[in-house]
Amino acid sequence: MKKICVIATGGTIVSSDSGHGLRPELQGNELIDRIISYREEAPKRLEAFLSEDKLSIEVKDLMNIDSSDMQPENWLMIGDLIDKERDSFDGFVVTHGTDTMAFTAAALTVMLKGIGKPVIMTGSQLPIGFEGTDAVRNFCDAVFAAMGDAAGVYLAFNGRLLEGRYVTKIDSEDFDAFAEVKRRYPDTEKNVERTGEKTGGQNEEGYEYRPHFNRKVRFISLYPGLSAEDLISMVAEDTEAVVLELYGAGGISTGQRNLIPAVQKIIESGKKVYAVSQCLYGATDLSRYEVGRKVLSLGVSSLGVCTREYAIVTAMHEA
Repeated sequence: MKKICVIATGGTIVSSDSGHGLRPELQGNELIDRIISYREEAPKRLEAFLSEDKLSIEVKDLMNIDSSDMQPENWLMIGDLIDKERDSFDGFVVTHGTDTMAFTAAALTVMLKGIGKPVIMTGSQLPIGFEGTDAVRNFCDAVFAAMGDAAGVYLAFNGRLLEGRYVTKIDSEDFDAFAEVKRRYPDTEKNVERTGEKTGGQNEEGYEYRPHFNRKVRFISLYPGLSAEDLISMVAEDTEAVVLELYGAGGISTGQRNLIPAVQKIIESGKKVYAVSQCLYGATDLSRYEVGRKVLSLGVSSLGVCTREYAIVTAMHEA
């Protein structure tokens, strides 16, 4: 029997119309009961696993919030629970609002290094009570993935399993709301069948729980017209790390409105500076162009291939 822990945190998937807009209301067990009540193939399969003692689900109602209210303190609550219960379950499902799910996926990836078990996040674009909801498919896919062997943090959404480090939200309405940088898997079922595959840094050997995030991080995306004075003014005195989202592979203005002196001043003040590309796909490579080499020579750290969410979370963890 596979033992799965469902950690409920709120989000659209458990929301109802309050008369003033959608807000999270249902508890985790209520969500599961509603999902099983749908007479579709996936919930029937889920119900069969439960009735045949092939699966047991234990729900932990950790919080019930709109994901716009998700904070680093909440990430730590989720991480603490998974770390505490790691040896008690075969896998974890985290239900979550979609708006900041990519940030939480990145945070859990950083915190649960080498977890060695599936940690599957999911949610929906429409609440469970709405006609045509995607909640049923997404939740069932998440549970099935958590029963598999794909170790690490993933997002189950619209039939795909996306790696937490590379996932970002790309659509506020469509069911295909998330994309994965660099890697794409065809669908959840095929991905679950890749038994024994361990993705980068997620092997159980050397598991390390790393619960630390420093909020004193600034994220700044470059744009034409930004001056050195503007850049410096965006960085508060008590800031400890800055993530610069650069053009292309790592471009930064060095001609009119030269930003190099500002970056140098920020680093000399004792702050860490990280670089990530504005592009959705491809790596940050500060060595490719002359303009990038100028910031590289100052001590700026390139974060390579990762989303802005993972870049921000990494800076918060290392600061």
